[in-house]
Amino acid sequence: MTAAQIEHEAIRLFREHGYASTTVPMIAAASGVGRTTVFRYWSSKADLVWGEFYHHLDRLRVGLEAMPADDPLDCARQAAVGALRDSIAATPNWMDRFELIEESVDLQAESALLWHRWAELISRFLSERTGRPRHDPAIGGSAGAFQGVFVSTLRTWRTDDGEAAGIERLDYDLTIACECLRPWLERPPYFGTGYHK
Repeated sequence: MTAAQIEHEAIRLFREHGYASTTVPMIAAASGVGRTTVFRYWSSKADLVWGEFYHHLDRLRVGLEAMPADDPLDCARQAAVGALRDSIAATPNWMDRFELIEESVDLQAESALLWHRWAELISRFLSERTGRPRHDPAIGGSAGAFQGVFVSTLRTWRTDDGEAAGIERLDYDLTIACECLRPWLERPPYFGTGYHK
């Protein structure tokens, strides 16, 4: 059995029995392999859940680095949409994994850290491309808005008509976010009294 098939069985068991209640022996038995085979591919049970999300972060980072010297917000939008499209293409059960994380209290702490790292990639990119410091509220606020739109769109995914429709919805939502954020990001930083005149 391939790693992808074992992973599929693991996600299915996590969804059916809960993350905490599913053991590695259960995953091995459902996959028809031994525990050592499971550990050959993943160092822990948690890696079965998070491994692909770390690949997603790598895709986002590479996508941002490949963007031309153009509108930073629009480039961030393209990279975010492209990373999700590539992640779904690489892992058919990507959305099942996302829903598992959303439903599992045991995975929430790690989830918060993951999405923080996602936003940090956007923040670093916007800072580098605009020349504004990372602690500038316009940079942190824009990255936070991107992350919020991304996760919110994923949460409504199950009501969409499929992967293509979900990706199109994300692209649309991030386009609107860019339009809202652009005036803030293009405005000079705050330097004290008189800024709003």
